[in-house]
Amino acid sequence: KSFVPGGAIAIPFIKGDLSAASSGTVTFMDGNKVLAFGHPMFGNGEWYAPVATAYVHTVVTSMPFPFHMTSPIHEAGSLVQDRQASIMADTTLRAKMIPVNITVTTTQGKQVQKGEFHVEILDNKFLTAPVAGAAVMNAISYYLPDKEDVTARIDSTVRVRGFDPINFVDYVYANDGASSVMGSVRGLRVLVPLINNPYAPVKVDSLDVKIDLQYAINYGE
Repeated sequence: KSFVPGGAIAIPFIKGDLSAASSGTVTFMDGNKVLAFGHPMFGNGEWYAPVATAYVHTVVTSMPFPFHMTSPIHEAGSLVQDRQASIMADTTLRAKMIPVNITVTTTQGKQVQKGEFHVEILDNKFLTAPVAGAAVMNAISYYLPDKEDVTARIDSTVRVRGFDPINFVDYVYANDGASSVMGSVRGLRVLVPLINNPYAPVKVDSLDVKIDLQYAINYGE
């Protein structure tokens, strides 16, 4: 439940029904300060993200690219620095994440199939949008991997603190499966201009994406 020198540390980008994290080794501890990795993660300087203890499942040995497979366990602090020499975490802090709810519904004949993904993603100026896209893409790939003609209605809602929810409805078609239409979802595309707007800081509180998909050629331009 706590970090130890030589133990594993993880930085979760996505947690919940889907998990994605970067992991490494704790190097040194001084009270509530933790140094880890012995190298940068992104080299972004000061930024904040959850850090968690981690379990190492196996180590893959390789001369050019050794790595280990791990799973985050307990959230135990927040990343505060990402420098050339190492990353640093503070165990007294906690970093906010953004809830993302993804619902996928498809109708084949009279049969209706429904799947749901509930995750939390990094709250970060540069990483929130691509990580949200990755979560939606993985949900689609899990439930609807078929490479067929698809027509989808996608309802997306972005909740920004202090403002009314922003709602979008997109009708999209693709001839190579559902995963290729996710780039058209305006609820995802709007995150970059919202978070990086030059007028005032914006806090995204949550994101909902509902995908109603049919394996059919049914679209208009």
